[in-house]
Amino acid sequence: MATKKNRAFTLVELLVVISIIALLVAILLPALNRAREQAKSTICLTQLRSLGQATLLYADQWDEFVPRGYGGGSLQDNWFQLLMPFIDQIDLDGDYSHMEIYRCPSYPNKDSVITYVINSWDIIFGDINHPTKLSEFRRHGERVYMTDMEYVPGVSPVITQFDSPNVNHLDVWLLGHMASGDESERRVARSRHHGGHNALYLDWHADWISGDLTEEEYTRMWLSL
Repeated sequence: MATKKNRAFTLVELLVVISIIALLVAILLPALNRAREQAKSTICLTQLRSLGQATLLYADQWDEFVPRGYGGGSLQDNWFQLLMPFIDQIDLDGDYSHMEIYRCPSYPNKDSVITYVINSWDIIFGDINHPTKLSEFRRHGERVYMTDMEYVPGVSPVITQFDSPNVNHLDVWLLGHMASGDESERRVARSRHHGGHNALYLDWHADWISGDLTEEEYTRMWLSL
């Protein structure tokens, strides 16, 4: 009785299989990357909402005032430090490396712990460095309170502890700080998530904003004109 011989793949058949695998990878990889980035954006929005709730708790305790920019002269009065008692993370002797809620997972520099900037812009006084009463703001649902910080190597601050260099650059108070501004001055991320950035508003909802809006549109969002 004749024995059955095992048939090996020919070179052509192996090349066909490899080509099919390469094609599937080329099709699936972009979709996987998009899904990964979407997940990071969702985490960022969730963190911003949580920071909104922390700000609301701060306002409840401090007569409806909310933190703005750098405290002016005191390293302990920065907005993110004022919110620390109201989030589930504590200051370990000025070392922030353990903190996650202030860190957007899509921020390029993984060493930096604080990757959001806050609205300290006032149409009359410019840079506001002290807490402001909520009743002084107009149209809370249209005014940005906090958003993704831009990353420019060698320019953007890298915050790891309370006295990191340029810790007072975590606020927005100039038109040049907008996503439409020049790279050397810009503080709002132009393209952190899907060609834009996530933002927390003063009614404490969080949403995505395009990075291609005009200066007038950004000004309306930050000043509620």
